Amino acid sequence: MVQVHLWSGLRPLVDGQEVVEVEGKTVGQLLDNLVKDHPGLKPAIDKGVSISVDGQIIPKSRGVKVKDSSEVFLLQRLFAGYALGRPSAWGPVRWSVQSSRARCPNA
Repeated sequence: MVQVHLWSGLRPLVDGQEVVEVEGKTVGQLLDNLVKDHPGLKPAIDKGVSISVDGQIIPKSRGVKVKDSSEVFLLQRLFAGYALGRPSAWGPVRWSVQSSRARCPNA
């Protein structure tokens, strides 16, 4: 079984657990089994989540393979210009990279 770490907002939906164990050999199987084993997670997963496997964010690819030893984190998906579903005070955020660090030119 794969250990999946949950962000703090999801923990009340799984009896306060920070980590849950789930069967699955791919990201898609993990997400499907998370919903099956913990139905309270369905709205958040259906809304969209990010998932990190062994330190790499997996962008919309349910077929990425995972191992029982993989380090998996379920993360809240962030949308540019929005935090927790509310528009940013500065409007849509545009990021640029200069000198190996990100900055927000419209801040």
